[in-house]
Amino acid sequence: MSHEDLAAERASLEAAGKNWEARHVTDLVNLSELTVKRMARKGTIPAVKVGRKWEFPPAKVRAWLSGEPWEVAPRPRPRPRPPGKSK
Repeated sequence: MSHEDLAAERASLEAAGKNWEARHVTDLVNLSELTVKRMARKGTIPAVKVGRKWEFPPAKVRAWLSGEPWEVAPRPRPRPRPPGKSK
């Protein structure tokens, strides 16, 4: 997919209020998708884990790119299971 196609996809996702995928951020920062995902896991780039994939809030990524402070809401911790109960 070309740079122009990804830019158009980013714009339409952002207009719809949806998060970007790693490939959209990869195109912006000129890093590999693996590197972007590693940065997400380490918390050095704004990202949210949804199931098994990473999503990147556009406004927070733009703030990160410009050096502004950003913060992603922490994921809620799972509730502990009562003792003696199994799956």
